[in-house]
Amino acid sequence: MPARIFVGIQWGDEGKGKVADMYAPNAHICVRFNGGNNAGHTVYDETGQSIALHLIPVGIRHGAIGIIGPGVVVHFKSLLEEMKYLLQKGVSCAKLMISPEAHLVMPWHIALDWAREKERSDDSVTPIGTTLRGIGPCFEDKAGRIYAFRVEEMRNKPAFLKKLEKVYREKLKRIFIEKYGPEAIANPKILPPFEKLRAYFSTHIERILPHIREDALKTIRHAIEAGKQVDFEGAQGTLLDPDHGTYPFTTSGSTIAKAALDLVSISRRDVKIIGVAKAYITRVGSGPFPTEILTPLGDKLRELGHEYGTTTGRPRRCGWFDAKLARYASYVNGGFNEIVLTKIDILGCIAEPIRIAHDYQNGSFVMSRIKEMVPQYEEFEPWGSIDPDIRFRNELPDSARCYIARIETLTRTPITSVSIGVSRKAVII
Repeated sequence: MPARIFVGIQWGDEGKGKVADMYAPNAHICVRFNGGNNAGHTVYDETGQSIALHLIPVGIRHGAIGIIGPGVVVHFKSLLEEMKYLLQKGVSCAKLMISPEAHLVMPWHIALDWAREKERSDDSVTPIGTTLRGIGPCFEDKAGRIYAFRVEEMRNKPAFLKKLEKVYREKLKRIFIEKYGPEAIANPKILPPFEKLRAYFSTHIERILPHIREDALKTIRHAIEAGKQVDFEGAQGTLLDPDHGTYPFTTSGSTIAKAALDLVSISRRDVKIIGVAKAYITRVGSGPFPTEILTPLGDKLRELGHEYGTTTGRPRRCGWFDAKLARYASYVNGGFNEIVLTKIDILGCIAEPIRIAHDYQNGSFVMSRIKEMVPQYEEFEPWGSIDPDIRFRNELPDSARCYIARIETLTRTPITSVSIGVSRKAVII
């Protein structure tokens, strides 16, 4: 099929970046279709050096056309810094295209994100656990259609700067001063003075203009019609989708395959949907987590797997693989064609029995009642360390092979690749 969509099965951090990077060498176009710089992909180059990306599709480093789609919210400064960072890594962004319909994350979005999370903490209400990158407030303005900025507006610099001042003054008066008081904007790093903000955009807008392309979506459609390989890289995971995830502890934009399908109006039958799952499960921030390991083993798993956010560095909560949630993720994505399983080598580093949650005690699953769900487990013998140089499934320890086979049975989906290390080559296909 000429199109592939990479979707996280869990709460994100499944290793989608590595998987997209693994497939990218034969892709003509790689598209980032959702989220913002609140998510990140960490990949490793041929020398073993890490490359962290937050907005730009990882496929661009293999020479593919990289497209930031209209479903993405773009933090202007972060994008410029990422382009500079890639150039320092020897990766050209000459083929980067940005859809004019993508929206901009503005400084007041970040300030509002910060103020709300602080307010919830002060009121003894559980914070959502956002990355404080302004993603939620940006999506609010996008839906509200009054104060939002599209990327395309930067083409008319005078009009953009005039609107920038108008919206800045309005936000300052109606939200930050009236609702949160002066202390909410006391830190100029959170909401810079307008003059500084205006100067930054005035100076740097020209750097991005060549990448804003009216034909971005048309380029994707024409490539698919011509039978060229197009990859859609998702951010976050299915369980963070605002409609199908653990709301309100979710992100603000769609994280499922449908977001990519709607991007260019292609049919489900014309794409391959590849689910990416970690061999255990993690989540960052607040929210229900039925299989979370609340013993020291959870901390040990975090350290072994280096489970800290690519974007924020926050520690991830760790738990056992949840097959019930994986089945649910497949359902809301329209069915996975295959699954790529990552970090099975990390589980091999613990001596305790390995567990899978195969069901819940009441035998049914309702997302809105996930906090009440009590998982039922089955155990597997620990399998020990895995040689990162093996390339065939039958070379894996017996218990690891049984574990993989059981996940295939429970999810009713073939596992076509298994990651056994951070290197691009450390994969069993």
